[in-house]
Amino acid sequence: MRQQARLGCSVAALVGVWWCLVACAPAPVPPTAAATDAARASSAAPPTRLPERATVRVGFAPISVLAPTFIAQDKGYFAAENLDVRFEQIASGPEGFAAAATGHLEVTSTSVAAAVLNAWSTGVDTRMIAAESAYLAEGPAGAALVVREQLADSGQVTRVADLRGRRVAISALGTVAEWAADGVLRTDGLTVADVELVPVSFPDLLPALANGAIDALLSGEPTPTAAVANGVGEILTTDFALGAQITVLIANGTWLEQKPDVAMRYLIAYLHAARDLYGDGWRRDDNVAILGKWTGLPAATLQRALPIYRDPNGVINVDSLEAQQAFHLNRGYLRYSVPLDLRAFLDDGPRAAAVARLGQFR
Repeated sequence: MRQQARLGCSVAALVGVWWCLVACAPAPVPPTAAATDAARASSAAPPTRLPERATVRVGFAPISVLAPTFIAQDKGYFAAENLDVRFEQIASGPEGFAAAATGHLEVTSTSVAAAVLNAWSTGVDTRMIAAESAYLAEGPAGAALVVREQLADSGQVTRVADLRGRRVAISALGTVAEWAADGVLRTDGLTVADVELVPVSFPDLLPALANGAIDALLSGEPTPTAAVANGVGEILTTDFALGAQITVLIANGTWLEQKPDVAMRYLIAYLHAARDLYGDGWRRDDNVAILGKWTGLPAATLQRALPIYRDPNGVINVDSLEAQQAFHLNRGYLRYSVPLDLRAFLDDGPRAAAVARLGQFR
């Protein structure tokens, strides 16, 4: 099992829910670092005297969950903070987490999966600095439980409870995906123990649903929208794990200690962009155009997809992460028996300073 592997293997095993989109999306060359004059004009007015120029290396993948990073780059918010943000393309979440741990990256995004928790338990020096993707407290979740079209049409599966004993696919075990699957099943009296949970890589999800290899899947976008559009699945529910923290921004611990001002400036730009996406901003034409450029996804898909929420003040829902840790502990994925104090792996100073400069979003 993963919890029995060496640290390096555990980190390599980490697959957050949002990373499951990497394999499906085209891998375009990241746009140039220079923002257009128009984009710069739309950014926050820079200080009268620019702070010292600083370079920040950030994990990049062509996925819509990284939307604030793309918006901050193309609208000139990073430039306004005199930051040279350099995007390092990575193939998966494990690669990004490992790169941040070793200092090859300053910032990346990940879910707090079992492998991350196991790494922290051995002293790996990375810290959470701000919230990334989350599920809206009022719904929808931002992910969906999708049932095979034939099962829905025949009336065999019309509610979550009808999945008892059936094959349900997620991106990986020991991740937030498994925790979310347990959460959606519990909405109708089941748990993950009542279904056959099947890890399926993202490119194979829709084919597996179409050919009957699985009966249902739990996934973030664009899989649910594509399943419906292609007539291979129907959305059963998006009403589960509401308010959950799905991914967080992670930073290298040494970098945070040495350059807290640079971390603050990075989060000023990031949160400015997150606020641009708040509410209906996710579907605004200018933002959709930027996301389409970075992800390669068509504008129509981005417009129809479930919105990916993030707290506009960057506050991490630690209670949600602790619930996920308890789940992983109960499932036997962790190499320790006493839960970690996850606030010990949170450096909230740069975020609080960034919000103080931007003003509290209400």
